[in-house]
This record gives sequence, structure tokens and C-alpha cells, in this order.
Amino acid sequence: MRYGAYPGKFAFIPEIKNCYRICTDEESRSRSQNVDFYEQMAAVDTEGFEEALKIAKSYNRVKPEDEDAIRRAFYVRLALSLLHGGSETMAEKHMNMAVEISKEGTLSDVEKLYCGEDYRERLVNMV
Repeated sequence: MRYGAYPGKFAFIPEIKNCYRICTDEESRSRSQNVDFYEQMAAVDTEGFEEALKIAKSYNRVKPEDEDAIRRAFYVRLALSLLHGGSETMAEKHMNMAVEISKEGTLSDVEKLYCGEDYRERLVNMV
């Protein structure tokens, strides 16, 4: 996130080899052994987001009037990630943070998510 906040461009280079993880329904061993994994993940992601937002604002890439909507959308997307990981309590906490900014905006953000209807319904029920 922080790199994307700086002015500049990203380029796709097809020659660079990469791979990706295919998710399964089972938690990874490291997550299942760490009770506070999702709490830590949310804290680190939020810190990175806030720093990226600060950087973007310093380069006038974010209008002050858009800051709340960007932060709200971040909380909604983080809540979805937490819900996917099975941390409903943490997901609800971040949905509440989004609702504190704007209930209507939060519902709109949920509708824009690319996720299954079951997850969308669970997020809406947290509002």
C-alpha cells in the first residue's frame, strides 16, 4: 500500500516469474497456532493503510473530502478478509468502524465487494 501512495507508475513485466497461493478451506498451520493472528493482521494492515493514506495526502493524491470514504472502504474490505478467515468478532469491529463514518456509505461499499452473497449478507447484518 505504501508504495502505491507515492507518485509514480507501476509496470507489468511478463518476464518476471511469480506464483500465487491457492486458498483452501483449511487454515494454514501458522495461523491456526497463533490465537491473535487476525488481531495482529488487522493492526498491521490498518497501520500500513494509514501510513499510505498519509503519504498520498502529502503528495495531494487524495482530496480531503475523499479521505473518509477511502478509510470506510478499507474497513469494509478488511472486515471481509477477517470474515473469510473466520474472525467474525474482528470483522464486526471493523464494520462498526466503517459505520461510524457513514452507515449508508458502508452499505454501498458492501454492495461493491466481489464476494459471495453469503458473505455480503453477513456483512450487511453487522451494520
